[in-house]
Amino acid sequence: MTRTQQRHFQRNYGQMMRQQQGVERSKATSEIKVVNQNVLEDKNEENIEELMKESIENECVGKSRFEHRKKDEDEDDSGRLITIQFGTLSPFQLTYGQEALLPRKINVQSIRMALQNDLNGDQYTEALAQSLLELDKIKLDILDKLQVQKQKMAKYYNRKFVAKFFRLGDLVWKTILLLTSKDPKYGKWSPNWEGPYRVENVLSNEAYHLEDLDGTKHVRSTNEKYLQKYVPSVQKVND
Repeated sequence: MTRTQQRHFQRNYGQMMRQQQGVERSKATSEIKVVNQNVLEDKNEENIEELMKESIENECVGKSRFEHRKKDEDEDDSGRLITIQFGTLSPFQLTYGQEALLPRKINVQSIRMALQNDLNGDQYTEALAQSLLELDKIKLDILDKLQVQKQKMAKYYNRKFVAKFFRLGDLVWKTILLLTSKDPKYGKWSPNWEGPYRVENVLSNEAYHLEDLDGTKHVRSTNEKYLQKYVPSVQKVND
């Protein structure tokens, strides 16, 4: 065998061995992936079953995410925000008269599914109609609670609200809105109020027509929340 033939033989033999090792590695890797996938699927199934059982047990015990929190008048006076609660009922139950049935509860037999299978068509229809009749009373109770909570919110808001009243001829400051161009002379240090202006007319919707001191009337009316009473400074009073 010549040297050229020996080189060709060694090259072909090396390629064949590398290909064989690559095939064996790919087989081993695929087997490991299959084993890991089976283990993960088994763990996922166990976790799903445990979660289903826990959710059903919690439902049977009576736990709910919509627990109603009762607040005393002292807590309302502390300035905390008052949240609107629906008691132990979900919005779906307030609308349709029964709880929403998730697909996972069909696979795992819950109390509702077990009782539903024992009823015939007439009994199931009668039970559904009875739950809808009771739903009206529940809605009225929830409406009363919402009205009470809205009154508490209004009480808290009105406690911090200060009404403003201006008469004809009063001098007022007017807020410089963000849409108004700032004075390039001052830049970001431009004043927040402009005026003074004189109240020319009082409207019924808490708005006022203003005019300049020289009698020039403004086209648009201004709401009272953008106005502030003008108080002359000591220097102007002395002048």
